[in-house]
Amino acid sequence: MKHIVQILIPITILLGLVSCSKTDIQQFIYAGISSGDYITYYENDPPESLAFEYPSSGSSYSIDIDEDGEDDITFGFVGSASPGHSSFSMKVTAAEETEICTGTATGLAAQLEEGVIIDENRTWGSGEHTMHSYSYMTGETASLTGDWVNQGLYYIGFRKENRKQHQYGWVEINMEAGSSWFINSYAFITK
Repeated sequence: MKHIVQILIPITILLGLVSCSKTDIQQFIYAGISSGDYITYYENDPPESLAFEYPSSGSSYSIDIDEDGEDDITFGFVGSASPGHSSFSMKVTAAEETEICTGTATGLAAQLEEGVIIDENRTWGSGEHTMHSYSYMTGETASLTGDWVNQGLYYIGFRKENRKQHQYGWVEINMEAGSSWFINSYAFITK
């Protein structure tokens, strides 16, 4: 009996090790961290520019995170102006199986600072989210909505479903002004 137990213990340990899933994906990433285990990083050189040009303009930039030929995240900037009137907005849209880290209210994308953890504990939403929206008419108070009101380098958090788990990632954006945006880089967890 002792001999059988001595044989069964190593077999049980071996089976336990073999049965461990090697497809588990790390379930968090830090905004702005571009190197480390399981991180895939892409830099736009030069940065992708989305900007307002008078009297009206629209531009977009899409990212195919998993390189399957289908865009996962699309940034869109639209605006119009005339004497006494100005209106523009920056939005981010998550495709199917992709979600955006939401901001202070429904429909807003969060403006994340470098080093913030992006994981399951954030609030997530699918579809289109406003980053920044501005409207002005002569004689009226300017209207500004969205969480993206501070200029500088900030991050959009995203997650994409992959094998019933989430791949977490970020997109680095430099907002020089409410009407001028640069998408510098992005990174995501691959394992």
